[in-house]
Amino acid sequence: MKQYTVAIVGALKKKGLFSLSRKFDSRFYQAKHNQLPITVMWIETNALGKPLCYPCVIQEGEEIMAFRTAMRAQNKALLQRWGQVISPGNKEEFLIEEMEEEVRSAPRRMQEYPDDPDGREWPSREEPRAPKPQLPKALNEDVKAVAKDFRSILGDASPMLRTYLKKARLSAGEGNVLLIVAPDEISAGALGTEEHKEEIRRLIEEKIGKQIEVEVRSLERGGRFEDSFVDLEKLIHMEITVED
Repeated sequence: MKQYTVAIVGALKKKGLFSLSRKFDSRFYQAKHNQLPITVMWIETNALGKPLCYPCVIQEGEEIMAFRTAMRAQNKALLQRWGQVISPGNKEEFLIEEMEEEVRSAPRRMQEYPDDPDGREWPSREEPRAPKPQLPKALNEDVKAVAKDFRSILGDASPMLRTYLKKARLSAGEGNVLLIVAPDEISAGALGTEEHKEEIRRLIEEKIGKQIEVEVRSLERGGRFEDSFVDLEKLIHMEITVED
């Protein structure tokens, strides 16, 4: 069954259909209707030689339709509804935003007082610090092996899963549990489906020859990853640097 439609934004350049490269350009979009309670999310990619749209989520009020791996009937209904909700012809009715990596480089006082052009020193607003997150005392070696090669695993993931995983970060739970932390609830909902978790487990087993458990978490709105989780990929990179 076809799972794509015409591109809404169409900002990607066309690519040769028989390109030897497997690295396709992709962009992730979210759009909110200017008047109606409708939010849509989609991926645009040039994987088939021209920009195409892969619908991901339609939220209308309290009702949500989302793409699900191997759920043909639901995906067909999503694609049909997509054509009724948004198209290149009515995209002006939506406020479209391209999803980017979160920027954390601004000093804290500039985030708290963005209207001050001089960046003056402001009275500190010290808050009680939460305990620093800790990894399990005995970090599982299989989880460490996955974290070390996780980004290379993404190359064999399905297009939608690969897009969501690019924005996720890794941490570790007790035992052989890999925590995948999504930047928001919608991304966590997509990654946390049993179909996508099973695909992740399968890709990991093909890579390291072992099975590990996968849990998906999401950051709280406005929260920082470092306040609640230990960055497993950064930790592994530091260990490799020290060994070298």
